[in-house]
Amino acid sequence: MKRTIATVTFAFLGFMAQAQINFPSMEAQIKSAELAAPSKKREAATIYGYSPKG
Repeated sequence: MKRTIATVTFAFLGFMAQAQINFPSMEAQIKSAELAAPSKKREAATIYGYSPKG
């Protein structure tokens, strides 16, 4: 039982590490961030994004 739990845990952690490598494109990040801002303030919104460089 302990071996099964450990195997599942390590598989899950490996999957999570792989999922963090890919970033959405800059255009996709900007469009999704703009949707969160009120429509009247979207023009003046500042958007911070992520890139593979950090």
